[in-house]
Amino acid sequence: MTRYSTVAIQAGTLRTMFWLLGWLLALYALRYGYFEISPEEDPCLRDPQSGACAVRAALGTSIHWQVYGLVSVLAAAVALLLRGTPRRWLALVGLFVGAAALVLYNSRYGAPGAALSVAALAGSERRDPE
Repeated sequence: MTRYSTVAIQAGTLRTMFWLLGWLLALYALRYGYFEISPEEDPCLRDPQSGACAVRAALGTSIHWQVYGLVSVLAAAVALLLRGTPRRWLALVGLFVGAAALVLYNSRYGAPGAALSVAALAGSERRDPE
């Protein structure tokens, strides 16, 4: 393994961490700015038929049925079975959806999905000796 490839791996990992941080910030803004607002500020109490309330209801239903956690576990499990670029991309999908699951109350399946995704990413970063 050359020095150049080591730097590229570290830069890719760092870039992924920055994207994950931005994703987490957006998810927490969604959680506390859209779901957990006070009744005085809730627009769905004034107009329950609005499009924003329909989106909120759909997100709430997907949270109730643990959709994000299940998608994370499924993506991570498939990523563990693959090799190469598809493994990395599916592991990243599992990690980002697992982070969404953890922030949006799907910790039962979100935590294992995120952990399996990290394991798949760690396996995709490992290179065979030449």
